[in-house]
Amino acid sequence: MTRYLIKFSWIGPLIFFGAIVIFGFLHSGYSHISQFISELGAKEADYGQLMNYLGIVPFGLSILLFSIAGVAELKGNMLGRIAFLILAITGILFILAGVFSCDAGCDFENMTQEAIIHNMSAFSAFLLFLLAAILLGINTFTKKKNRFYLFSLISGILGMFFFYLISKAGIFSEYRGVYQRLFIANFLIWLITMGYFIHGTAFQNSNK
Repeated sequence: MTRYLIKFSWIGPLIFFGAIVIFGFLHSGYSHISQFISELGAKEADYGQLMNYLGIVPFGLSILLFSIAGVAELKGNMLGRIAFLILAITGILFILAGVFSCDAGCDFENMTQEAIIHNMSAFSAFLLFLLAAILLGINTFTKKKNRFYLFSLISGILGMFFFYLISKAGIFSEYRGVYQRLFIANFLIWLITMGYFIHGTAFQNSNK
Protein backbone atom coordinates (compact mmCIF):
# COMPACT_ATOMS: atom_id res chain seq x y z
CA MET A 1 0.00 0.00 0.00
CA THR A 2 2.75 2.47 0.89
CA ARG A 3 4.34 2.06 -2.54
CA TYR A 4 1.14 3.42 -4.07
CA LEU A 5 0.99 6.27 -1.58
CA ILE A 6 4.60 7.25 -2.36
CA LYS A 7 3.52 8.13 -5.90
CA PHE A 8 1.57 11.08 -4.52
CA SER A 9 4.93 12.75 -3.80
CA TRP A 10 5.07 13.65 -7.50
CA ILE A 11 1.39 13.44 -8.45
CA GLY A 12 0.52 16.31 -6.08
CA PRO A 13 3.25 18.69 -7.31
CA LEU A 14 2.38 17.88 -10.94
CA ILE A 15 -1.30 18.66 -10.36
CA PHE A 16 -0.55 21.86 -8.46
CA PHE A 17 2.02 23.12 -10.96
CA GLY A 18 -0.30 22.32 -13.85
CA ALA A 19 -3.21 24.12 -12.20
CA ILE A 20 -1.11 27.24 -11.60
CA VAL A 21 0.04 27.32 -15.23
CA ILE A 22 -3.35 26.55 -16.80
CA PHE A 23 -5.55 28.78 -14.66
CA GLY A 24 -2.92 31.50 -14.59
CA PHE A 25 -3.09 31.50 -18.40
CA LEU A 26 -6.89 31.49 -18.46
CA HIS A 27 -7.27 34.18 -15.80
CA SER A 28 -7.40 37.46 -17.71
CA GLY A 29 -4.71 39.95 -16.69
CA TYR A 30 -3.13 37.64 -14.12
CA SER A 31 0.58 38.13 -13.37
CA HIS A 32 2.76 35.36 -11.96
CA ILE A 33 5.27 38.04 -11.01
CA SER A 34 3.10 40.34 -8.92
CA GLN A 35 0.20 38.18 -7.72
CA PHE A 36 -0.13 35.40 -5.17
CA ILE A 37 -1.19 31.91 -6.23
CA SER A 38 -4.22 32.22 -3.95
CA GLU A 39 -5.59 34.95 -6.19
CA LEU A 40 -6.30 32.30 -8.83
CA GLY A 41 -8.78 30.72 -6.41
CA ALA A 42 -10.12 33.91 -4.88
CA LYS A 43 -13.78 34.83 -4.79
CA GLU A 44 -14.89 36.26 -8.14
CA ALA A 45 -11.72 34.92 -9.83
CA ASP A 46 -12.35 33.74 -13.40
CA TYR A 47 -11.84 30.06 -12.57
CA GLY A 48 -11.62 30.25 -8.80
CA GLN A 49 -13.55 27.11 -7.90
CA LEU A 50 -11.73 25.06 -10.53
CA MET A 51 -8.37 26.24 -9.21
CA ASN A 52 -9.38 25.38 -5.66
CA TYR A 53 -10.92 21.96 -6.27
CA LEU A 54 -8.73 20.78 -9.15
CA GLY A 55 -5.50 22.32 -7.93
CA ILE A 56 -5.16 23.23 -4.25
CA VAL A 57 -7.38 20.58 -2.64
CA PRO A 58 -5.88 17.63 -4.62
CA PHE A 59 -2.43 18.97 -3.80
CA GLY A 60 -3.21 18.97 -0.09
CA LEU A 61 -4.72 15.50 -0.30
CA SER A 62 -1.62 14.21 -2.11
CA ILE A 63 0.63 15.60 0.62
CA LEU A 64 -1.51 13.91 3.26
CA LEU A 65 -1.42 10.53 1.48
CA PHE A 66 2.33 10.72 0.87
CA SER A 67 2.94 11.58 4.51
CA ILE A 68 1.23 8.34 5.55
CA ALA A 69 3.82 6.43 3.53
CA GLY A 70 6.61 8.39 5.18
CA VAL A 71 5.36 7.63 8.69
CA ALA A 72 4.92 3.95 7.83
CA GLU A 73 8.37 3.45 6.28
CA LEU A 74 10.61 5.46 8.59
CA LYS A 75 10.64 2.82 11.30
CA GLY A 76 13.16 3.48 14.02
CA ASN A 77 13.58 7.10 12.95
CA MET A 78 11.63 9.18 15.45
CA LEU A 79 12.58 12.54 13.98
CA GLY A 80 11.62 11.34 10.52
CA ARG A 81 8.23 10.06 11.64
CA ILE A 82 7.50 13.30 13.49
CA ALA A 83 8.50 15.24 10.35
CA PHE A 84 6.02 13.29 8.24
CA LEU A 85 3.29 13.66 10.86
CA ILE A 86 3.85 17.40 10.60
CA LEU A 87 3.71 17.04 6.82
CA ALA A 88 0.33 15.34 7.20
CA ILE A 89 -0.96 18.42 9.01
CA THR A 90 0.51 20.53 6.21
CA GLY A 91 -1.58 18.56 3.73
CA ILE A 92 -4.74 19.08 5.77
CA LEU A 93 -4.06 22.81 5.93
CA PHE A 94 -3.66 22.98 2.14
CA ILE A 95 -7.01 21.23 1.79
CA LEU A 96 -8.56 23.88 4.05
CA ALA A 97 -6.87 26.62 2.03
CA GLY A 98 -8.59 25.20 -1.06
CA VAL A 99 -12.01 24.79 0.52
CA PHE A 100 -11.96 28.31 1.95
CA SER A 101 -11.12 31.06 -0.55
CA CYS A 102 -9.54 34.42 0.04
CA ASP A 103 -11.56 37.53 -0.76
CA ALA A 104 -11.60 39.04 -4.25
CA GLY A 105 -8.06 40.09 -5.10
CA CYS A 106 -6.89 38.50 -1.82
CA ASP A 107 -7.17 41.84 -0.07
CA PHE A 108 -5.82 41.63 3.48
CA GLU A 109 -7.98 44.47 4.79
CA ASN A 110 -11.45 43.85 6.26
CA MET A 111 -11.15 40.13 5.55
CA THR A 112 -14.16 37.84 5.77
CA GLN A 113 -14.02 34.84 8.10
CA GLU A 114 -13.52 32.56 5.09
CA ALA A 115 -10.54 34.62 3.93
CA ILE A 116 -9.02 34.54 7.41
CA ILE A 117 -9.27 30.74 7.47
CA HIS A 118 -7.69 30.55 4.02
CA ASN A 119 -4.80 32.85 4.86
CA MET A 120 -4.10 31.26 8.25
CA SER A 121 -4.22 27.77 6.72
CA ALA A 122 -1.82 28.65 3.90
CA PHE A 123 0.53 30.57 6.21
CA SER A 124 0.61 27.72 8.75
CA ALA A 125 1.16 25.15 5.97
CA PHE A 126 4.23 27.04 4.77
CA LEU A 127 5.69 27.18 8.28
CA LEU A 128 5.02 23.50 8.94
CA PHE A 129 6.74 22.49 5.70
CA LEU A 130 9.85 24.31 6.92
CA LEU A 131 9.64 22.57 10.28
CA ALA A 132 9.19 19.13 8.66
CA ALA A 133 12.11 19.65 6.27
CA ILE A 134 14.47 20.82 9.00
CA LEU A 135 13.45 18.07 11.45
CA LEU A 136 14.06 15.42 8.81
CA GLY A 137 17.32 17.13 7.88
CA ILE A 138 18.62 17.01 11.44
CA ASN A 139 19.07 13.28 10.86
CA THR A 140 22.12 14.16 8.79
CA PHE A 141 23.91 14.79 12.11
CA THR A 142 22.59 11.75 13.98
CA LYS A 143 22.23 9.01 11.36
CA LYS A 144 24.77 7.54 8.99
CA LYS A 145 25.50 9.77 6.02
CA ASN A 146 22.48 10.09 3.76
CA ARG A 147 22.26 12.68 0.99
CA PHE A 148 18.48 12.91 1.35
CA TYR A 149 18.71 14.10 4.95
CA LEU A 150 21.22 16.74 3.91
CA PHE A 151 19.01 17.77 0.99
CA SER A 152 16.06 18.13 3.35
CA LEU A 153 18.06 20.34 5.69
CA ILE A 154 19.24 22.54 2.82
CA SER A 155 15.68 22.78 1.47
CA GLY A 156 14.42 23.84 4.90
CA ILE A 157 17.07 26.55 5.20
CA LEU A 158 16.45 27.70 1.62
CA GLY A 159 12.73 27.78 2.32
CA MET A 160 13.37 29.99 5.36
CA PHE A 161 15.29 32.38 3.13
CA PHE A 162 12.45 32.56 0.59
CA PHE A 163 9.93 33.00 3.41
CA TYR A 164 12.07 35.88 4.67
CA LEU A 165 12.02 37.45 1.21
CA ILE A 166 8.22 37.25 1.14
CA SER A 167 7.85 38.83 4.58
CA LYS A 168 10.54 41.46 3.91
CA ALA A 169 9.05 42.50 0.58
CA GLY A 170 5.56 42.69 2.03
CA ILE A 171 2.17 41.67 0.68
CA PHE A 172 2.04 44.65 -1.65
CA SER A 173 5.39 44.08 -3.35
CA GLU A 174 5.29 43.99 -7.14
CA TYR A 175 7.47 40.85 -6.95
CA ARG A 176 5.48 38.99 -4.29
CA GLY A 177 4.39 36.41 -6.87
CA VAL A 178 7.99 35.59 -7.76
CA TYR A 179 9.05 35.20 -4.13
CA GLN A 180 6.09 32.96 -3.34
CA ARG A 181 6.76 30.79 -6.37
CA LEU A 182 10.39 30.36 -5.37
CA PHE A 183 9.17 29.13 -2.00
CA ILE A 184 6.61 26.80 -3.58
CA ALA A 185 9.12 25.49 -6.15
CA ASN A 186 11.47 24.58 -3.30
CA PHE A 187 8.60 22.77 -1.56
CA LEU A 188 7.59 20.84 -4.70
CA ILE A 189 11.17 19.76 -5.39
CA TRP A 190 11.47 18.66 -1.76
CA LEU A 191 8.30 16.55 -2.03
CA ILE A 192 9.47 14.82 -5.21
CA THR A 193 12.95 14.18 -3.80
CA MET A 194 11.53 12.83 -0.54
CA GLY A 195 9.39 10.51 -2.65
CA TYR A 196 12.57 8.93 -4.01
CA PHE A 197 13.93 8.72 -0.48
CA ILE A 198 10.86 6.97 0.94
CA HIS A 199 10.71 4.69 -2.11
CA GLY A 200 14.28 3.57 -1.42
CA THR A 201 13.48 3.12 2.27
CA ALA A 202 10.43 1.01 1.41
CA PHE A 203 12.58 -1.18 -0.86
CA GLN A 204 15.12 -1.72 1.91
CA ASN A 205 12.40 -2.54 4.44
CA SER A 206 10.83 -5.09 2.07
CA ASN A 207 14.17 -6.92 1.73
CA LYS A 208 14.72 -7.25 5.47
